[in-house]
Amino acid sequence: MNEAKKIKYQLTILIIFFLIYNIAIIYENNYWGNILSPVIAFLTSYFLIIISKKIDIYKNNWMLLALSCLSWGICDLLWGIYDLIFKINPENIDLFMYIYIIPNLFIISTVILYFIKNIKKLEYVQLIVDTTTTLILMLSFFWILILGEQFEFILSNIYELTTFLYIATDFISLSIIYIMFISIRSKKKSVTNILIVLGIIVYTISELLYVHQKLMGVYIPNSILDGLFMLTFILFAIAGAYKLLYEKQYIEESFNLPDNIDNNKKGRLILLIPLIMLFMLHKLDIQWIIFFTGIILIHKVLSSYVKISTYNKYMLDKEIEINDLLEKKIEERTKELIKANDRLKVLSQQDVLTNLYNRRYFMKKIDEMILTKKTDETIVVFYMDLNGFKIINDSYGHDMGDKVLLEVSNRLESFIPDDAILARLGGDEFIIARKGVWDLIEIQDFVEEMASLYEKPIIIEPYKFKVSFSVGIAMCAEDNLDRNTLIKNADVAMYYAKEDLNKMYVFYDKNLSRKVERKNKLELLLKNAVFDEEFEIHYQPQFNSNTKEIIGVEALIRWNSPLEGIISPVEFIPIAETCGIIVDIGYWVMKNAIKQVSYWNKYNNMNLRVAINVSPKQINSLDFIKNLKTIIQHNEIDPKLIDIEITENIELTQEGVIKEVLEELACIGVKISIDDFGTGYSSLSYIKRFHIDRLKIAKELVDNISSDSVNLKVVKAIIMIAKTMNIKTIAEGVEDEFQLQKLIELGCDEIQGYIWDKPLKIKEFEKKYLSKTGRVIDFL
Repeated sequence: MNEAKKIKYQLTILIIFFLIYNIAIIYENNYWGNILSPVIAFLTSYFLIIISKKIDIYKNNWMLLALSCLSWGICDLLWGIYDLIFKINPENIDLFMYIYIIPNLFIISTVILYFIKNIKKLEYVQLIVDTTTTLILMLSFFWILILGEQFEFILSNIYELTTFLYIATDFISLSIIYIMFISIRSKKKSVTNILIVLGIIVYTISELLYVHQKLMGVYIPNSILDGLFMLTFILFAIAGAYKLLYEKQYIEESFNLPDNIDNNKKGRLILLIPLIMLFMLHKLDIQWIIFFTGIILIHKVLSSYVKISTYNKYMLDKEIEINDLLEKKIEERTKELIKANDRLKVLSQQDVLTNLYNRRYFMKKIDEMILTKKTDETIVVFYMDLNGFKIINDSYGHDMGDKVLLEVSNRLESFIPDDAILARLGGDEFIIARKGVWDLIEIQDFVEEMASLYEKPIIIEPYKFKVSFSVGIAMCAEDNLDRNTLIKNADVAMYYAKEDLNKMYVFYDKNLSRKVERKNKLELLLKNAVFDEEFEIHYQPQFNSNTKEIIGVEALIRWNSPLEGIISPVEFIPIAETCGIIVDIGYWVMKNAIKQVSYWNKYNNMNLRVAINVSPKQINSLDFIKNLKTIIQHNEIDPKLIDIEITENIELTQEGVIKEVLEELACIGVKISIDDFGTGYSSLSYIKRFHIDRLKIAKELVDNISSDSVNLKVVKAIIMIAKTMNIKTIAEGVEDEFQLQKLIELGCDEIQGYIWDKPLKIKEFEKKYLSKTGRVIDFL
């Protein structure tokens, strides 16, 4: 079902509920009236929230309208509970008189926010005239119609004062709408705005009728009057649907003059509405008629004066602006033409920074190379990317990075033969194309000789840089050669060369092509994965090494794709990192793992800790801390039972951001561990600076402690240093008895591995570890 049909379907259901509610009102069925009223309000609120998420402008206004419906629904729900369940007449409870004003506050907030967003379009003097006139007319209207005879009575106690607040909020809403309407200059009115205004007017009229009936003691719940309130929400919903379906491309008309400077005669006639209504209700005497007429005439005179003054100023400013603009345009265009002719010669061929060929010219030259290629010749493309250049840019600044690139390009230019084409594609990427009769050995020799250019460091006082390239090589001797395919293949090969730190260059072949296809396929599957259906979390127990008591679990994600079956995290996690979906996956794991362990703890009287691996990209995301706090509050879990595991090789270039996030984690009590410790480049100061609580000794070290004395010494040193710094240690991947005993002997605090248990599914974990408490949990 497409979006449009879904919106129409939801709106139809809402209208059907509204019609059923009106039938209940007609038949005076108070039971169904009390049930359907909050249902309609809640459905409308949900519908408007959906609308607010899909609309680019005025999101907050739609959300405020949704909150007005939601608050009304809550009030109606409480009303129904008292009436139907507690059998207490809600009309006798003063609380309802107070809480039903909350929707008014949200509606008035909507109107005020819309007014503030559009106030820049208005001429301020005219706005003051319109506002003053409107306030005088509307206040007089309300005084004559409602307040005058009962003002002292209304102010006599807090209950009646609340009645006054109802009237006051209605007064403010109608006044602002009144001001905006007389200030509208565009002939094309937004249907959405008309529907919303109509809804607010219906709501206000209903409110005034309610106040009147309440004061007279004749109000009947679930009557036609309550149907009018529900009509307001239906009008809001229709407005939202219309906006989303039919006004997506609507653009407001643009004027040079303010919107409220115009001969908007229809808008000015609106000023007569209060006078006409009071006359029809026989509420006017000659003094009030003179008063209203005088105010309207004064408004007309002042508006005319403001209009003439604004027009004159506008015309003068416009004339000066046009003259200045013409003079500047002529001068600028002349200079630009001269500069453009000079620059075109350079830009058409050369990269601005390095003076090498640019991408466009390289494409032209390689096309020429393909056209002139002989049958026995091969074209080879070397796609090169400078390793670690981002660190240079981030650490030393872009100016220093540019100087490094310039030196790199100078060395390359001095090395390549005359028959080669060298270009800078952009950033730190360079490309070389050669044509000739080659074998693989000659090509390898060429690349290795080129690499030798950078054995000597690049010195730019006062710094010294050691640089290297990752090179992807693609070659083709076929006549049906495609330039784009050749460059793309070289790019793919370079990507794999960059992944393998032991290889400086990689040749493109069919096997590499299959790897790329596999990676692309998994990336597409990841982006379209239904997390709750395809992903599953396994929990591997963590034990106290001395007592063998289970103290926590590590949450480990598993993926069972409907198309590819079970896919190893080793394969799909790096892809998720690359394409950016790791942030969504990480949030899903964090949310579900904390929810699961919180449930286990709550219903089994336990204090299990949950360890969650967090990607650097997830830490850098704006909502990481906010989401984690929300999850903690929602599940009512002690933050100290959450252990966030970060990789040891987390990017030092973003240390400031990482430190800030980890400090926030420490402040809320969340524990922090370094995963795979001992395989990266963490320093002691690095650990202390980041408030680390636990070091997780890497499996690579644990695997070899029985056969490699160096690894054993490294593990021993890690444990000793951790104890000195009052940091816990946990060994992961413990698989045999020798490893276990040696780690216990060295003083490792906690053990995780197949020696005691593997990662378990939820049911397996509950059966094995939770049944001992006397209750096996079926957690959904």
